[in-house]
Amino acid sequence: MTSSYPARHGVLSNFTSFQQPVVTDSELQTAAQMFRQAGYRTAAFISSGLVLGSHTGIGAGFQTFDPLRSRAPRIASETVKVVTDWLAKQRDGRFFLWVHFWDPHDPYSPPPEYERLFKSDPDVEQYVRDTGVAERHRSEAVEANNLYDGEIRFTDHWIGELFRAMQEHGVYDPGLIVLTSDHGEGLMQHGNMHHSDLFNDQLDIPLIIKLPEGRGQKNRRLQNLVSIIDVLPLIAEELDLPFAREQFDGLNPLRHERSFVIAEQQRSRKRPGVRFNFILRDLEWKYFLYSGGDDRLYDLKADYHEINDVIDLHTELAESMKAELLRQLERHRRSGSGLEVNEEIPADVREQLKSLGYVD
Repeated sequence: MTSSYPARHGVLSNFTSFQQPVVTDSELQTAAQMFRQAGYRTAAFISSGLVLGSHTGIGAGFQTFDPLRSRAPRIASETVKVVTDWLAKQRDGRFFLWVHFWDPHDPYSPPPEYERLFKSDPDVEQYVRDTGVAERHRSEAVEANNLYDGEIRFTDHWIGELFRAMQEHGVYDPGLIVLTSDHGEGLMQHGNMHHSDLFNDQLDIPLIIKLPEGRGQKNRRLQNLVSIIDVLPLIAEELDLPFAREQFDGLNPLRHERSFVIAEQQRSRKRPGVRFNFILRDLEWKYFLYSGGDDRLYDLKADYHEINDVIDLHTELAESMKAELLRQLERHRRSGSGLEVNEEIPADVREQLKSLGYVD
């Protein structure tokens, strides 16, 4: 929504976890605020009032913000019904619309007709073994994969219904549409059923973009690295919108290639006492910087599921990736986004982060 790293915007958790609201100011605007200033109507329809309710501040810039007063999630079919009702009232397609679905998420409980749609088979069982799931958790992981797939299939159907409604109202073909997500699920990889780490099973997300009819190359699959912060620059550049591009940390992946991506996570549930961790990855390697020490390095070409830490075999590479990560954090940091001091942070790392303004 801002094309800015947490190191810049300072929002380090969702409201549910640590009561931290989304705060925007004149120096940092959300997509909705930029679209509204550009003369677009703005609307958001969410499926989780607990995580994305108006109390979180995420509604800034939206003229229509579906309040969803219930804290219980709303299923995709109900959200699409509300959105299609809104679409029917629009006089033209000059709008920015955000539709949020919750269904592919824990707890894994798809509607009854989708609950047993996917059954265990040798491919699923082999996948669970290949991704390093401990033997004692494999049957649980297989079941979770099947239920999660049911949730995805249910949501996929209702996204199709939304697209059909857009076609009926004449806004599908001329529209720019982005389908993406905020995270994946562990499904017992690395001992994590849900999502609280920076492993690939949780960082890899769908990103499908439909450009307006007649623009761009169809059916193109990019092989380069892309980050979710690249979505807004793509929209701004492909539609030539007057957005505040100086705040963008991302780039348009249709016209530029990035050499690496970074990500960060606060207060890991899986690593008690660890206040934060960061990763830097390129197409071949991925480096983890943990506040509690125990940094890691994975060879993604040989070990994409990040099972074997090889940092002891490639110490120079790990140090160079660490240096690059720290340079990037310094580049993107803005005041007010500091981390709490934690005495468990190794002294050398604490000094490095202190020099960047991350800790007092």
